Amino acid sequence: MQKNIRLKNLWNSKEINTALNLSNSAAWIASGVSIDSRKIAKGDIFIAIVGPKFDGNQFTNNALEKGAAAAIVNYIPRNLRRKRPILIVKDTSLALKKIGEAARKRTQAKIITITGSVGKTTTKELLREILEKEGSTTATIGNLNNQLGLPLSLSRMPKKSDFGIFELGMNKPGEISNLTKITKPDIAIITNIEKAHLKFFKNLRGIALAKSEIFKGMKGGIGILNRDSKFYGLLKKEAIKNKIQRIVTFGEHKSSDVRLQHYTLKSQSSECVTIVGKKKITYDLGSTGKHWIINSLIILATALALKLNPENIAKRLEKTKPITGRGKKYNIKLKNLNFTLLDDSYNACPASMEAGIQVLDNMKPKANGRCIAILGDMLELGKESNEMHLNLRNNLIGSNIDLVFTSGKYMKNLYKVLPKEMRGVHNNNPQELAKILAPKIRKNDIIFVKGSNGTKMFKIVETLKSIKIKDKK
Repeated sequence: MQKNIRLKNLWNSKEINTALNLSNSAAWIASGVSIDSRKIAKGDIFIAIVGPKFDGNQFTNNALEKGAAAAIVNYIPRNLRRKRPILIVKDTSLALKKIGEAARKRTQAKIITITGSVGKTTTKELLREILEKEGSTTATIGNLNNQLGLPLSLSRMPKKSDFGIFELGMNKPGEISNLTKITKPDIAIITNIEKAHLKFFKNLRGIALAKSEIFKGMKGGIGILNRDSKFYGLLKKEAIKNKIQRIVTFGEHKSSDVRLQHYTLKSQSSECVTIVGKKKITYDLGSTGKHWIINSLIILATALALKLNPENIAKRLEKTKPITGRGKKYNIKLKNLNFTLLDDSYNACPASMEAGIQVLDNMKPKANGRCIAILGDMLELGKESNEMHLNLRNNLIGSNIDLVFTSGKYMKNLYKVLPKEMRGVHNNNPQELAKILAPKIRKNDIIFVKGSNGTKMFKIVETLKSIKIKDKK
């Protein structure tokens, strides 16, 4: 995953004064931007964000002591000990937004934004890895995709970047509209429309409309859409309404610009045959699962939009691997006990959970090994929460999965309706669940972990990666 880019001269005092309409006389340069005093690096601009439970102004002194080049604050905090440039503004969150806008205005980079119900971060990371071979590339770090994270990511983009890739997240209508007006993308990608964040929407159509807000910040440009989506017509209509210059499509639909003609899921990889324009391209992904194949189609569609050689891009796709929390595989090796851990713990909605279960179902453990699923709640599904969790039994029963361990109040209901022979253990505490599972692990087991980020299923991954399990023969 990309690290925070450090430049000797990312911003200077004149540029920041212009962006914030200030006239501070002190001259300085900054090599980064931070809103977290705990993560300040020497030379950063520290922006003191005020939230409902914290006041960043109170940490200004800490930031300056760690070497911040300057601080942007609402007020001068008491007992300020270091004499560094202090810029006072009425609203530090607005100041961050203005710096993000200034970063967008000064760059000639091709700006690519990504939204969708699932696959945003994975698509972003794949694109970053692919485009780094084409030129200087900046991408959202982690999932900094909200009203603070997006302008922060933009503010860290070097002036001379060739590509900027930014993820746009949302929980409610109107949020993507605000973000896209900051990024002003040249290319906008909507990965898919699925049942995620239903708590804040009446139906899937509402989610589709909210995602289509991504086009509102564009002046012409290219939209990339899933041709197989039942909301394709709606999304295309919204793109045209916002005067998008061109639409590039991907999917299995016969009219897709990047068409999946055939695929084969193997235990460790996925073989894909695609038609890009009029070219037939075959490639093997180093990950298994239909969702990984769809992600690869998005990358090829973006390559088409950027007029890159799709055959070269396909070769690069063959070398990509899943990232932490999103399908990364760990081969845990002890003296007499080896097992595989699939870390898909970062987030979950019904579509991604079903895709993950399919991946595990497709795995083929070595002698006496078992397929074990550890599932945490899928959050923000509103009134459909219980039904969506219970529906997973259809994916589990009859699969090659041997045992299911669960955590969370909704997963408890799923656990109860599974056949007795499939039930492992239910425990609402992820760490406790991992400790219960650990002594039950056998040689060659494959263990899959997934749940919404709020369920903290990553703690199970951390525990299983580090716990000392008594070796078994």
